[in-house]
Amino acid sequence: MPSEALRLRWPDVDTENLRLTVRSPKTEHRAGGAARTVPIFPELLPFLFDVNERAEEGSEYVIPSYREGAQLTTHLRRLIDRAGLKVSPKP
Repeated sequence: MPSEALRLRWPDVDTENLRLTVRSPKTEHRAGGAARTVPIFPELLPFLFDVNERAEEGSEYVIPSYREGAQLTTHLRRLIDRAGLKVSPKP
């Protein structure tokens, strides 16, 4: 998931049709495995709009930080723990 989330670019976000184009570096070598389209749940839209508003002009990536060597799962687990919630096996 982190490699896919970090590759998400603004042109991959289709808020009109509630779809994301997700590019997968792990499966791109397979036929049809380079990308897939997934739904955007309505609950996610306010966050996408907020991030888009805050994005620097000409920003390419939805998540501009954590470009190389990010351990997003570790950060996510810490945030969930701080919130006092149970961490799922596969966050």
